[in-house]
Amino acid sequence: MFYTMSIDIQVLLGLILWFGERRFATITGAAAAAGQSLFFGIEHPVLMLLALGLAHVGYSRSCKGVGGNQHSTAALFYLGSLIIIIAAIPWDRLAR
Repeated sequence: MFYTMSIDIQVLLGLILWFGERRFATITGAAAAAGQSLFFGIEHPVLMLLALGLAHVGYSRSCKGVGGNQHSTAALFYLGSLIIIIAAIPWDRLAR
């Protein structure tokens, strides 16, 4: 539950920043030709929302006890979510 709540908070803060900085408006035209605008305008938010969805599905399945092995099912969904989050981090910007 902690994992899902922490992702909820991160996505909420990310959406506030995304709409606050109007990154969704920089997706069209010449700005889309630059890789950074496309990454932060589309790819990063979509991947993070996908990771959020996987985390919630894992939590839901662990609460319902689907299949009898609820903990391993939740762990697989959480692992998939974590892999997507790691893939969506802009590593090239962290090196600067």
